[in-house]
Amino acid sequence: ALRPHIDPHCPGMHNREGFIFITSPNSTVPYHMDPEHNYLFQIKGEKNFTIFDRADRDILPEEEIENHYGRANRKMVLHNEHEARGSTIRLKPGDAMHVPINAPHYVQNGSDVSISISITYDTPSSLRREAVYRVNRNLRKLGISPRPFGTSAAVDHAKITTYRLYHLLRYQKPGLAR
Repeated sequence: ALRPHIDPHCPGMHNREGFIFITSPNSTVPYHMDPEHNYLFQIKGEKNFTIFDRADRDILPEEEIENHYGRANRKMVLHNEHEARGSTIRLKPGDAMHVPINAPHYVQNGSDVSISISITYDTPSSLRREAVYRVNRNLRKLGISPRPFGTSAAVDHAKITTYRLYHLLRYQKPGLAR
C-alpha cells in the first residue's frame, strides 16, 4: 500500500522487510542509525523517538558512517554535548514516521508495553550510497582521505563501479571465471 506513494519520490523499492518490536516499559533502544529506508508505525503504547540531523558532521562524522557500513554493529556513541541537537517526537498509537537513511536516533519507551512495526527497504540509490561508504572506509584504512558521498557524481560513480567489480570478482563461483 505504501509503494505507489513512495515510488514517485524514491523508485526501485526492493529487499522489503518488516519488523515487529514489542518492548518493555521504560526501555531504551540505543543510539544508532539504519542504512535502509524506514517507516515506523506505533501500534500500542507510547515512545519518544529522538532523531538527529544526518547532515550534521559534528554529530555524525564521515568516518562514523563509513565504519557503520563496514561492520554489523549499528550501535554508536552520542556525546553529551550533542544531546540537545536532537528532535524528540512523541509517538502514540496510530502515529507513523519516516526515518531517513543514516539519521542517528534513539528511542525511549513510555510506561507501558510498546508495540511498533518497522517497514524497511532498499533502493538502487540506497545501495549506491552504501557502496561509496564501504569504498571510502577501505580508502581511509589505506591513509587516503576520500571525498564524502554526494560531493562528486563522477567520483561516486567510479567508487560504485569499483565496488561492484570487486564483488563480482570476489564472489564469483569457482569454475565460472575464465
